[in-house]
Amino acid sequence: EIYCAAATGKTVTNIAKRYEAEFGQPVIIHSGSSRSILNQLAEAKKGDLFLPADESFVAEAERKKLVSDVKNVASMQAVVIVRPGFRKEIKTWNDFIAAGTNMGLANPEGTAIGKLTKQELQGRGLWNELEATKPNYLGDVNEVGNSVAKIGSSDMGITWDVLAHALALANPGLKIVKLKELDSVEARVQIAIAKSTTQHEHAKRFIAFLLAKDKGAVHIKQAGYADVNEDRKSVV
Repeated sequence: EIYCAAATGKTVTNIAKRYEAEFGQPVIIHSGSSRSILNQLAEAKKGDLFLPADESFVAEAERKKLVSDVKNVASMQAVVIVRPGFRKEIKTWNDFIAAGTNMGLANPEGTAIGKLTKQELQGRGLWNELEATKPNYLGDVNEVGNSVAKIGSSDMGITWDVLAHALALANPGLKIVKLKELDSVEARVQIAIAKSTTQHEHAKRFIAFLLAKDKGAVHIKQAGYADVNEDRKSVV
């Protein structure tokens, strides 16, 4: 059982299917915002692996003595996405926060991207400007992406580059904008073994599979993650 952030859910699901096919062991994925899966792990007191969207949630889980055996996986960068058909050109921070637009943001209290974006923009003195646009705070980063790319309830939003590129492939006309104000909003994805696991060796095997150069790492790189921690060892 894996507690997995919504941001990494599609990639991890693809890897899990390949793992199941090779080892015959079912993989159950509990998906949600990084905060919600941390809470689920703490409350359920069962499960095997914890994979939030940023290392800060792993560190919190370590402080609460919920996980061990932490491994780096990859990194993601925050970008702006603009809905198909939106007529205003978005090139700068001022364009982004201009009046008259509907902004979709992931909840800073529950999501990695919301938390990291708020921290960075507060440090730059820009968070109040963003809040002044009265953004719609959504439950996780996938909801932000859907509100911009599919539903159209948001004109623009902030998401991870990995998700943005996948959305752009599925939704022609979606624009991806990199703003220098978001350059430092980067998540380091880590995976850890839950102390509640009753199958520690199988949990270790899944991590090895996830990071193996010819197994999980193939999917991670194809999805567009940066700094992928590839392991050249074979998984048996």
